[in-house]
Amino acid sequence: MKKIFKLSLEILNIVILIFLLSGCKSLGSEKASIEQKLNTEISYVDGELISILNKLNNIDYSRYKVTAKEVKNEESSSGSSQGEGSSGGQSSEGSGDSNANGQSSEGSSQQKSSSSQENSKIFSMERNNILGNDAEISWDELKSNIENLYSTWTVVALDLKEIGVSNEQLTEFSKNIDRVAISVENEDEVGTMENVINLYSFLPKFVDKFAEEKEVNVIYSKYNLLICYKYAASEDWEQLRNSITDLKMSFSNVVNKKDEYSGKNVNIESASVIINDMEDSSEIEEKDVFFLKYKSLMEELNIITDV
Repeated sequence: MKKIFKLSLEILNIVILIFLLSGCKSLGSEKASIEQKLNTEISYVDGELISILNKLNNIDYSRYKVTAKEVKNEESSSGSSQGEGSSGGQSSEGSGDSNANGQSSEGSSQQKSSSSQENSKIFSMERNNILGNDAEISWDELKSNIENLYSTWTVVALDLKEIGVSNEQLTEFSKNIDRVAISVENEDEVGTMENVINLYSFLPKFVDKFAEEKEVNVIYSKYNLLICYKYAASEDWEQLRNSITDLKMSFSNVVNKKDEYSGKNVNIESASVIINDMEDSSEIEEKDVFFLKYKSLMEELNIITDV
């Protein structure tokens, strides 16, 4: 009897253990799933915010862009003039025929006039140069970026709340989106830059809640690079030099653990060279030169982030 009881107890323990292990496995899988989802969502927010900042100074990662120029369709208007000239040489009988078909002639005249007013577009490829690029800011595109953020943030906020981000932080982030929207609506370049960078400062804190340290280190470096970008845009060279020092320090955390970034050693080395070059050339005090290096460094950081 004791043996049967002991055997039953052992079987019960095994069943309980299997249940607990399967439950832990399910919870672990669910946690991994939301972390993976958040990684994609934060990457999207990261991209939208940096896109807004880049558009303030017409910085584009692509080497070429498609441009369209409108050309007036002068051929149709020329044809219309020739028609009028030939009718002037007609006899009075011809004039009578014209009156008899007045409705038809009027319709033809309207069609020619309409054709002469139509414009055609010529598309061409142009290099995306930073040096000497004084193109105007496309505020309509920035408004689209903001609307994308609003539509995405609701879902992201729910996922961040699920992993323990406080309501206070989520509310403050939401308020900062409003501030960016207002500055874009007012076409306020300086205010937009300030508000977007303030908004971006939340991302390292969010990522720290669900990602590994190596990912947090990269996004902190991107944040410090954006601060450098702000001071270069405002031509505050002293603050830029201080911020480059902060950038160098934050990126040293990536360099010191470069073995954890599988297959990204070349990109880390390239980024280090660019940061050192930024520091050495900060005395030039030319923002377009900085933007060239900013663009190259941000491209490297984006590759490193994709781990």
